[in-house]
Amino acid sequence: MMRYGIPSYRRPRPILNAEIACIGRMGVRISLNRRVDQVEIENQLGDFDAVFVAIGAHLGEQVDIPKRDAGKVLDAVPGIFAGGDVTPGTRSVTYATGHGGKAAHCIHAWLNQRTWQKPPSSALVPYEKLHLWYHTEANSQAQPMLAAEQRQRGFDEVLQGFDKDRTRYEASRCYCCGNCFECDACYGGCPEGAIGILDTGHGYRIDYELCTGCGACIAQCPSHAISLFSRPNQPTGANT
Repeated sequence: MMRYGIPSYRRPRPILNAEIACIGRMGVRISLNRRVDQVEIENQLGDFDAVFVAIGAHLGEQVDIPKRDAGKVLDAVPGIFAGGDVTPGTRSVTYATGHGGKAAHCIHAWLNQRTWQKPPSSALVPYEKLHLWYHTEANSQAQPMLAAEQRQRGFDEVLQGFDKDRTRYEASRCYCCGNCFECDACYGGCPEGAIGILDTGHGYRIDYELCTGCGACIAQCPSHAISLFSRPNQPTGANT
């Protein structure tokens, strides 16, 4: 679909080829020139553990996907999942990316004979609750645009986007409000040594036998990712 349905000036072929090669290096086997009319039958013939339909476009009438009008990624049919334009709802890159993530969770749970439930979202944290111990000028940058006379001579992108350095700069401006980004401020600020560092990506461990609920970790946390809570018959402790 991306190769033949999207013009090269919209999707440069060198970039597309590199992405396909990256997928192949992950161990994905790509089969071309194979027509699929009935997904359930193909699933049975192939003896697949699970099927994910993500063709990147609306379905033709001749393709039969049972119950595809379920208003979410297709867990309505056992073992068959779908995302992107093949499902009803908002059609955008953002939603398609989200469908892929959701399908990955659902398929992983399906293969392990479980049902995935989306965890509750974190509470919104307003700017006033942040404890920023640093202040700097980090204004957003405008993406460069192609000059009007150049737009008339070809199909180059009008909005030029950011290069790698500018993209990293824009990402670094995020305060990660309400989310821990493992800055170790709580670890360094705890006077009781109650906070331990776990592996990268796993946050911290709080020893409630040592925690006195003084709130020093909260005062040091720039993104307000830690809060105090009361436990029945127990002193106040921190939670991260």
